[in-house]
Amino acid sequence: MGSALKRLSESIKKPASLYSFKITFPVIEEMVTLDNDRLENDIRDAGHAKFIYTAAECFRTRWDMHLVYPSFAEAAETAIDIARRHSLSKLTTQDGEPDPIPWRVKESWGLIYGKGEQGRIHAHWPATWAYTYCIYACDKCAPLIFDQMIQPEHVPSYGTPIQFKPKTGQMLIFPAWLNHHVEKQECDHDRIKLAGNIDTNFDFDKPWQHDTHMLDKAYVDRKEWTTGLEFP
Repeated sequence: MGSALKRLSESIKKPASLYSFKITFPVIEEMVTLDNDRLENDIRDAGHAKFIYTAAECFRTRWDMHLVYPSFAEAAETAIDIARRHSLSKLTTQDGEPDPIPWRVKESWGLIYGKGEQGRIHAHWPATWAYTYCIYACDKCAPLIFDQMIQPEHVPSYGTPIQFKPKTGQMLIFPAWLNHHVEKQECDHDRIKLAGNIDTNFDFDKPWQHDTHMLDKAYVDRKEWTTGLEFP
């Protein structure tokens, strides 16, 4: 018994092996049309959630904006539609037929960066996808920077990480585990964005029964976000 416990102890202490893989991940950029005036008003109406610790060192709302404001529910629907069209992998049923992946938005929030404010390096794991939408910014506002992504022209020298300059109406969808940050806002006006996390919506209490009826369930759940709540 003592020998077994010793081997277990030694295995726990052993550090994990780290390996480098040559792999690419998608960052999807689409220009979409949302009600930006309503989104900004809803962010300001929600107020600054000062009690929430976050990497965003700026005005930041509550986590569940898509459950409270129809404008954020619409943005969540748009993000889910983009994620559905750019799945990281395919899923099949036991019979080998295509099986649509059900998605849901877990959290969403609003952000207002004033001059001198920034977002520290962070990721959105354990979500599958993360998304941002630019409500208002100019081309001189602070960019979103992916710290682990290297522009192709710099390979193999590994130079400057990829930057996405904000554009009003720009939605970005990316794997949630990618580290990213926002540099200090240098413009005098506000840089206004929303962000959120997308994850799968499987019913794990019913293995091998997700298939099409689970996709229908996901649609019902999201419909309730916009019709099953009483909004002020």
